Amino acid sequence: MKKCFLLFLIILPVLLLSPGCPALSDDNGNGEINVVGTWTFTNVLKTDNSDTHDRTLILEGDKNSGTVSEAISPMVGTYTVTGDQFKMDLVSQDASFSWTYEYEGTVTDNNNISGTLKTTTYPPNGGDVIQVNEYNFTAKRKN
Repeated sequence: MKKCFLLFLIILPVLLLSPGCPALSDDNGNGEINVVGTWTFTNVLKTDNSDTHDRTLILEGDKNSGTVSEAISPMVGTYTVTGDQFKMDLVSQDASFSWTYEYEGTVTDNNNISGTLKTTTYPPNGGDVIQVNEYNFTAKRKN
């Protein structure tokens, strides 16, 4: 009985001092995720892995929400981060089509996000949906 009690006394402080499960944190262990910056999103069509494209997006705002833009197109939108959950909605239009982009994923650290993307194509002046595609995406911080 004494041995069990001594073992309990040794194990108890270890359990009490243990950090437990680590919280989501940046790469330096600072405990805070911040997605503001320039990211490269690699999108892979779910039904055809050979259909892949990269898009560089600029996220501006704070760690919880902000705006999104792309330097080479009129694409604009917003993002939100709640815990480790990432959501971004974008719209774009040219003379031929209008598009919506719905990103949903998980922030793994300050340099990586992954999840799914749903794109919907419309006529430029509204109307019925022309096409819907679903992609898997990974995003890497550029700066």
